[in-house]
Amino acid sequence: SMNQFINPQRFVALACDELQATLAYEWIAIRFITDRKLARAMTGKLMHSGSIPTDQETFDHETARFLEGLEVGRPSVLPASERGALGRDQSQLLIHPVAREGKVVAALFAGCKMGDDPQVSSTDIKLLDAAAGYISILLDNAILYDDQQLMFVGTLEALTATIDAKDPYTCGHSQRVSELAAALPAAHGLDEEQVERIRIAGIVHDVGKIGVPEAVLCKTGRLTEEEFQLIKQHPEIGYQILKDIPQFDDVLPGVLYHHERYD
Repeated sequence: SMNQFINPQRFVALACDELQATLAYEWIAIRFITDRKLARAMTGKLMHSGSIPTDQETFDHETARFLEGLEVGRPSVLPASERGALGRDQSQLLIHPVAREGKVVAALFAGCKMGDDPQVSSTDIKLLDAAAGYISILLDNAILYDDQQLMFVGTLEALTATIDAKDPYTCGHSQRVSELAAALPAAHGLDEEQVERIRIAGIVHDVGKIGVPEAVLCKTGRLTEEEFQLIKQHPEIGYQILKDIPQFDDVLPGVLYHHERYD
């Protein structure tokens, strides 16, 4: 699960579920700070497993409040008198920081311990410590993936914007196509990774226009048959440009066949 860099929230949700199933707590939660340097999917996120002791708005407010005062490497065990709304009866609240680069970026919470002993144990602390370590590693990898993707997509957008700019009539065309191309599968319920790959196909679908003479591309009047044949080559040209780049294997059909009509 830690290999799913595009969806790090899946691993975090799984960690909460596994901890809640393993430990004798009614609920386990994790709260991330809001920071643009975090993985985009995780910044400001609050996730939980089990039955929380209060309404969602109060739960959100209280977890954010406790997150602010945490220190790296120092889990907190709060008695009933200090845990606020995050508990019931005399149960304690366990809060474990998740650190990255010497800074607390999230916190794991374990509340409402069940059974005869409502006290937090050393085993509980060790398990949350291990989970916090895994989540920290996941964040490092997810952030690297985010950075690479931003650079990759930014480069593609700059390239296609340059091509679009050759013809004022089509300026911004590739960007608009990419947005519509992503909106359709998203509306049909495809997962984020599939939507992103289709969006990239939309960005690069017209890259082959770089091989079409500018006099033909920018002609204001009707094209001759010979000129139209040149225009019709741009999907094949784009395919040839991208076919030897492994990262484009799954988007090549969108480049090569984007002018085909299935009706």
